[in-house]
Amino acid sequence: MRFLLHPTTRRATAQGIRKGRPSKRSKEAVPSFAGSHSVDVSPDNNDGSKNYVQNWGQQCSPNCGCVVRFETKVDPVSNKFISASYYAKSVIVTQTSSQDQPGRTLQPALTLRTNRPMFHKCKCKSLHQLASQVTEYLPNKNALNVGSSMEFSGVRSSPAFRHTVLEKQGLSTNDTHCFDLVEEALTAMVKGHMPKQRAQVPFKEALASASATGGSAHYYSFRDEDDADDQFRIDIDMSKFLAPPRALSALNLLDVNAKYSPFGFDGAGSGDEDSRYSNKTTKPESPTKSKAYDWVTYVDELYERSEEIQKSA
Repeated sequence: MRFLLHPTTRRATAQGIRKGRPSKRSKEAVPSFAGSHSVDVSPDNNDGSKNYVQNWGQQCSPNCGCVVRFETKVDPVSNKFISASYYAKSVIVTQTSSQDQPGRTLQPALTLRTNRPMFHKCKCKSLHQLASQVTEYLPNKNALNVGSSMEFSGVRSSPAFRHTVLEKQGLSTNDTHCFDLVEEALTAMVKGHMPKQRAQVPFKEALASASATGGSAHYYSFRDEDDADDQFRIDIDMSKFLAPPRALSALNLLDVNAKYSPFGFDGAGSGDEDSRYSNKTTKPESPTKSKAYDWVTYVDELYERSEEIQKSA
């Protein structure tokens, strides 16, 4: 998902759509197809046909009723994506009300004969832009490398990463459900399983609450995790932090800071090492006791502490 931080030329097309300028490409958005002719797959069958493995993943959003489906062809020899496509539809819903359930609820409209849900063209511009960038990026990429690029410190990408992607793409930062829908369908297609659903907490509300409690570290730490016990999460996270040094980008640091920071550093500048594993939020210290941290100092102290622990072990 990190490649979404670098918008392609489709961004201008999406901006033109938002401004009301029709484009030839926008009319062909559904279904969209991005193929690659640079992958050389030798014919393995007598009839000259090419062997490939077809993967797919789809998800339906409970917020807007949109359904997105990714389909790819993978070369079994090189494990590279040959082509990628996506389809986006929206479920036709009707509002119903009853005495048993006060208020109105949305129900899918079903066909008369087969009793299947009815669909029409999805009009979510954010969904189309994100999904089309995915299909542009995948061809000629190794499936294992793509899966590795979708690994984050938690079960799925952090709310901060989601907000940054929408901002970089020139999309509304309120279209978080479109990003989640694309992420879930893509994960199902690449990894073969659906990620755990994200807690429905608006990003602005999360930041406001984090500021009131003294930092975002504890706010996010237990909302994007598996339902495992605390000690299991501690062991897994510490093994990640004590791994051999590797190339760190600003994005990796952002994901670490979105959960909690190792070695006693949190958003409030607290020095209590044990507090980073607590589910309870701590009150912010006075401004005079707070220590200003920059990324360079933070990374240096992180690795210095890591080296001390490895030497003493």
